[in-house]
Amino acid sequence: MLDGAEDSIDFSRQMIRGIGHAIKNTRYHLTVIPEFERQQSTDTIRYILDNRTADGVLITHTGPRDRRVQMLMDADFPFVSHGRTEFYSPHPYHDFHSETFAAMAVQRSAAKGCTSATGDRR
Repeated sequence: MLDGAEDSIDFSRQMIRGIGHAIKNTRYHLTVIPEFERQQSTDTIRYILDNRTADGVLITHTGPRDRRVQMLMDADFPFVSHGRTEFYSPHPYHDFHSETFAAMAVQRSAAKGCTSATGDRR
């Protein structure tokens, strides 16, 4: 399930590309369900759980007490969340700290010769 907000389009594209590459030549297929209304995402999870329409779920843009994560944990259904939660029960997640990402971007820019935020080269 990917956030369908306009500001998430590139993020979603990269996720689809990465997941597609990872499952290439396996028995798995990727089905993407965009979330345009966050309040409807629990309905989507409920549908998947009730009808067993997936072998597992990847969810993005999780919140601290995300109901989707709770539903999947309660159902003992395989999932991974992109983002952390505040649940005490351990669950699989991937999170990339924004400050770490920014530091890596600055280091890479500097290595390529940029000396300012405007991209000036030495």
